[in-house]
Order: sequence, then C-alpha cells, then structure tokens
Amino acid sequence: MKILLDLLDLLDDPRVTGESVVTRLKDWGVRDAATKTIGTNGKTTDFVNVLIPGRNGTRFLRKKKGDFRAGRP
Repeated sequence: MKILLDLLDLLDDPRVTGESVVTRLKDWGVRDAATKTIGTNGKTTDFVNVLIPGRNGTRFLRKKKGDFRAGRP
C-alpha cells in the first residue's frame, strides 16, 4: 500500500516527468518500464508504458479484439 501512495504522490507533483516515474518504478523492482515524450508548440506529454508479467513470467498477448493468448515475454 505504501508504494501505491508514494506513486500517487509522485504523479500528483506538477513537475513530474515520465523519466522520474520510470526511475521510481524500476527502484521498486519493475523490470519493463519505458517512457516517451510527445508534444507540439512547446507543450509536452509523457507516456509511461509498464509491463507487469503474470505468474511464471507469462503475459497475455492480444491478437485481435476478444482474443487473449498466453505467451512468454
């Protein structure tokens, strides 16, 4: 629960960047996290992508709408 509260505090900071979120997540043990910054006219938005694998390292791959297949990263 503490990690969730820390993450919410971090996201609530108006100066937060995608890179600082990814750094914090990796500090907490998340292996697969990345950020991408996009913007126009001097305004930017950071997108953060996080993959949290399921049990035994599996994840669900979605080939098409409604189709889930178990796979390995």
